[in-house]
Amino acid sequence: SFRAFYIGIARTKVLMLSSIVMAIVNVILDYALIFGHFGFPEMGISGAALASVIAEASATLFFIIYTRRRVDLKKYGFSKISFNWSVIKKVLDISIFMMAQYMLSIVTWMMFFVFIENYMGERSLAVTNIIRSLYTIITLPTNALSAAVNTLVSNTIGANQKEKVLGLIKRTAILSLCAMIVFIIIVGLAPKLFLHI
Repeated sequence: SFRAFYIGIARTKVLMLSSIVMAIVNVILDYALIFGHFGFPEMGISGAALASVIAEASATLFFIIYTRRRVDLKKYGFSKISFNWSVIKKVLDISIFMMAQYMLSIVTWMMFFVFIENYMGERSLAVTNIIRSLYTIITLPTNALSAAVNTLVSNTIGANQKEKVLGLIKRTAILSLCAMIVFIIIVGLAPKLFLHI
């Protein structure tokens, strides 16, 4: 919800700040909980899971504090929250496919990790998590462009210029493809460089 809100009002810098908070908390807690530093118990892969959950919670807490202190809540209708069911239905009509796609991607990754752990063991699961982290880093440009295009499309529709939406999406898709091709070439030519990280 916070991501969608800040993308919608074109203040995506807040998303970067929350990601930085989450990454710092995750790295510190990974180091502490996986290996047992700073007086924490050595938890291995369970420590990584706990660190990720706490990092997500810290990002949410950052959003709550930032929103309460830096956003004009009255301007966006947060001072008095009421449900307008016709608006909610319109939003759901548009977003239901995005929700299904996101849920499918999460379930797919979850099933993948369950199969790896059950059939290949904890060490293979740890290696898989590292590879997924590298995959996440490689897809950062595409994710950034998708957030940007969400903002631009929302603003274009809001300005009643719907005819410009497809051209905007097409240009962004081409940029995203070019960025991914660059990463694919780099990883293809030097895979050990990424795996050594």
